[in-house]
Formats: sequence, structure tokens, C-alpha cells
Amino acid sequence: MIPRFCVIPDFKRVIPNQHIKYMVDTENVKDGKVYHNMKLVEAQRDIKITPWDGVAIHSPAFSHYLQDRVETDDRITSFIFRMPFAKGLSSEIDFARYCFEHDCPEITDIWGHKHDVTQLDMVLTASAWKAEKFFSSYGDYRDFEEYLYQCEKYGHSLVVTRWNEQSETEKIYTRANYQILQDLLLDKDDFLKLAEYSKEWGRMVAEGFTDTVFPFTGLTYRISDDGKVVSPGTSDPYLKAILKNPVAIGDPHIKKYVQSLAEKYLNEFCCGKLWLRGAFKFIVPDPIGLLQFMTGQEPVGSLKAGEMFSQNSVDGYFTGDCILERNPHIARSEHCVLTAVGGREKELIDYCGHLLNTVIINAWDVTLPRLSGADADGDIAFVLQGKDNPLFLKGIDRTLPTVINIDEKATAKAEKINSAALIHDFNFASDNRIGEYSNCATKWYNKTAPKHNHDGTEKNEEQKADFYRMCAENVNLIAIVNAKEIDSAKTHVKVNLPNYIQKKAGFYPYFMRYAGDYYAKQKDFSKAKSNMNELCFEMERFKNGLKWAKPKEDFDWHIYLNSNVEKDEDRYKCLPRRHQQDWAVKRA
Repeated sequence: MIPRFCVIPDFKRVIPNQHIKYMVDTENVKDGKVYHNMKLVEAQRDIKITPWDGVAIHSPAFSHYLQDRVETDDRITSFIFRMPFAKGLSSEIDFARYCFEHDCPEITDIWGHKHDVTQLDMVLTASAWKAEKFFSSYGDYRDFEEYLYQCEKYGHSLVVTRWNEQSETEKIYTRANYQILQDLLLDKDDFLKLAEYSKEWGRMVAEGFTDTVFPFTGLTYRISDDGKVVSPGTSDPYLKAILKNPVAIGDPHIKKYVQSLAEKYLNEFCCGKLWLRGAFKFIVPDPIGLLQFMTGQEPVGSLKAGEMFSQNSVDGYFTGDCILERNPHIARSEHCVLTAVGGREKELIDYCGHLLNTVIINAWDVTLPRLSGADADGDIAFVLQGKDNPLFLKGIDRTLPTVINIDEKATAKAEKINSAALIHDFNFASDNRIGEYSNCATKWYNKTAPKHNHDGTEKNEEQKADFYRMCAENVNLIAIVNAKEIDSAKTHVKVNLPNYIQKKAGFYPYFMRYAGDYYAKQKDFSKAKSNMNELCFEMERFKNGLKWAKPKEDFDWHIYLNSNVEKDEDRYKCLPRRHQQDWAVKRA
């Protein structure tokens, strides 16, 4: 099924006088070889943005239709979709009501064709519908009709790949990762305090094991009026046993298994996967501005530069400083702090207050480029309220210039679509160095200033500060090269990281031995006294010092016996003798 939709133009805006750092790459030819000289430039520049890049909106009726089609009880208010030549994030906005309230019963698409808003399920921006260059035979609305004809001919349909979390399931605490922690400007004592909640969680699980199994595993358990167990589904046989009968928690084997799950969390604490009060949310640019644009008004929107809107079921409307994070996170300037407006904007609440699991950002600043070049086509941000995470907020330097990739001329060359071109494109996109560059940045963040100069004299504080500035500059350069690497699948433009940055990065930090099997197999680690390594040492001591609650010694194994099952002699003979006796006692 292809929904009834139209395509409106993209709106572009220039954000003036932004304090940024960008890369200038000059080429020198010597002895027939091309050499690159990459350097960072800090300046005030105007930045072009497309606020509603990859955005779509849909009607409330279409939300209900989707819920019926996918047979879910979830309230779908935002979803990531795919159609032929189309992809993006669609949010439920009653655009027809808005249009009628503003005397605009019809909206105009990119071909100048007018659409009755009551006959539309969705409205897509041109950046969400990517078929304009492919369907261009006529140069008018007939191209869109040809697109719809081909979709119907070949049985294409809209596909929903993901939708929003529900208000009751959206996480209040979420595990962070080392990338957003390693570059915080905190002293050791403050940095280690970030782990206090995680430590308390570890103690609760270990010492009060039986009472914490359900909250730890995320299972819920209650008995319905007709005596049945009501709980979410799980494929784990041990958890199934617990849901069937909570007494099974006392089984030493089940206890050991669930304990191993908890110990995995404790190990991951050592590499920065700490509990922080926040949640991942869909990024949605101010829909009021989009509604204004599609109805012919100046797209002012509800939010000013530096503002945002979000909410959850526990805190209600967010207020004050909020932090937005997105992975991969490389440069310090990618910590984005915005001001949540609470319930101030009545029109925004009227049309968007029902949206679940979203963070609505303004259309007047460079939030999207700052978040590792994010788009609004389904990208998510980790959103933390500053008042709940004061130490994290303290570690962010808001005066830093935004490190940004401004190479807008980098585009892929036009090629005919054939087997050779497709194979080349696949091979090019498969050579992905994002992880390599992210790891290189981590190695530079892990460095600590040497105590002595080359001549043996002791380094003073200014010299140490120069060392850390040099490390930060190298990371900023990595961030821009990494941004180009992320876009390379679309642009077919790759930039190699300078050799001196890679060669001098050194070994993996010690804490990364807990980041996965690949890292655990490394032989050499740097034990530099960086904040992340100090955190790792502290969490190792913590987990090794935990005392786990002992299992019950008198666990009744008979709860597993089912008297309704007929005895099978062949299987009975295979049982150990003591189990045969248990069976006989039960049958008696």
C-alpha cells in the first residue's frame, strides 16, 4: 500500500555568523606525487541548513490505520518509513486542521500541483522523496503520476521499520558509552562521581538479588483476574521459568545464569556504559515552522535559536538546560546544550504535544550539523536534562567553536546505473573506516601530558595545557575526516587521516579491553591516568568487592514436575537414579 501523499519543496535557511572550525585541505605535487596539507581554520561563517531534511508528516487517521495494519497496541506517533525512492521520519501532525485554521485548504507540491488536504495521508519534503531526478521525463506532475503507476504496477508498499517508544516504556535511565564521557572536562573526583548511580544499582542487584531480578531483567509480572500470568514475551528459557513461577528465582542454576547477565553489566561499567538519567529520542525539527512553510507563511516556528521541546511520563515537560548527544561522538563541540521551553508554546503543544519519544529542536541554529551532521530522517539523540545530570553538564565547554564539515561541493559523479556501477558502489561503501577513526580519537583523548620535556626539564602548567590543546586539535581534525567518511557512501569522496595522527595515537586505552571481544584480545594497552582509565580501575575494584546473595539451600525442585505428564519408560530409564526416586515420590 502506497499512502496518498504529496511532495513539497525543501526549505533552506542561512544561519549567519557561526563560530566554527573547519578543515582546509591543500594539495602539493612533488615528484609526481600528490601530498595533502590539512589544517583547521577557526572563523565566523554563515552556515546553510535544511531544517526539515528527510521530514514527513502524516494525519492522525493514518496513525490509527498503521496500528491496525501492524496489529499493535502501541500508540504510533512517529515512525521511520521506506518506500521506493523515499525514506524519512514521519510524525503525526493534524496538518488538515492547521490548513483550515489558516484558510489554506490546498497545498502546492514541487510541480505546482495543488492538493486537497483532506485527501492526503502524508506530506513529504523533497529530501524525503528522492525520485525527482529519476522521474523527470515531463517536468511536471505527470512524472509523479508515473511514479505512482510504477509503484502500483510492481506492488510496492510503504514499509515501517521502527516507531516511537511508548510513554510507559521510554527509559528514564539509559546506559551511556565512553565516547560521550571521555572528552568531558572534569577532574578525576568529579568524573568518578558519574558512576555513583551505577554502583548503587550494582549493589542492589548483588545484595538483594531475589527482589531485584524483575526490575533488572525488565520483566513485569502480575496475575490477571482469571488467574493467568500477564507478562511480556521472552525467548529466554530461564526467564520463561521465572515468569511461569517466580519461585524459580531460587533455583541455583537460574540464579547463576541471571547473575552472569548482571556481571556483564558490571564489566561494561568498566568501559563507560554507566547509567545516566536520560533516553534516546527521535529528532524532530519544529513542525510548526514546516506547517507555516507549506501554507505559504514565513516559517518562523515556535522555537527560537538554542531552544527545544521534549517531555516524558515522569518529568512532564522538560525545562532548563538539556544535553543532546549522538554517536559517533568525536569532538568536544558535539555536546549540544539547548534550553527546554517547558509548556510555554501553546501552539506547539496543541499540534505536537501528543508526540511520544521525541525531542523537537528549533529551525534557527546548527543543532543538526553539530550532532555529527545529523539529519531528521530518523536519527536519534540521547537527551539528558541538565538538572538531573549536573556533573555531566559541568564537563561541557559551551564556548568551543562548532567543528563542522562545510565541504558542500563534494558530490558523487553522475553514472549510468548498470551492474559494474552498482558493484563499484557496493565495494566503495563497504570500505568503512568510521570505527577506525573513532578509535584513533579515543587514543588521543586517553593521553596524559608527559612530566618532562625532551631536555629533561619538568613541564610547567602552560606546557601541559599546550599538549592537551594539541591533542584536542588532532581530535577535531579526526572529527571532520570522520564526517566525510560517513558521507562517503553518498558523495564517493574519501579523505585519508594524516599519517602523523594515526602513528602517534599510541595503544588502545586500558578501559577498552572491556569494550568487546576484539579489544579484549589486544596485547598492549595504555594505562595512562586518563579519566576513563581511572574509571575503569575504580569499577574493577567495585565489581571485585561485591558480595552476592547466596541461593536458597532448600530449593524445592519438585516445582518443575508436572503430574499431568504420563510416564515415558524410555526417558525414565535415562534419568539419573536420584531423579527417578523424585519422580516416584511425586507420582505416589
